[in-house]
Amino acid sequence: MENLGDKLLIEAYFKAKELNLDIVFIKMLAIELRKRSIDIRNESELRQLLNIQFNS
Repeated sequence: MENLGDKLLIEAYFKAKELNLDIVFIKMLAIELRKRSIDIRNESELRQLLNIQFNS
């Protein structure tokens, strides 16, 4: 997962949740996000940040 950028990791996490993928996979993504000190508790704020990055 080290090769995956932060933005792509966040997108993968939200997409995995949206598609109700395997909980073990979602937890693996969440653990990696925590390792990178990315707080996923405020989903709307993160999505807003992603949207701003896409439009820049």
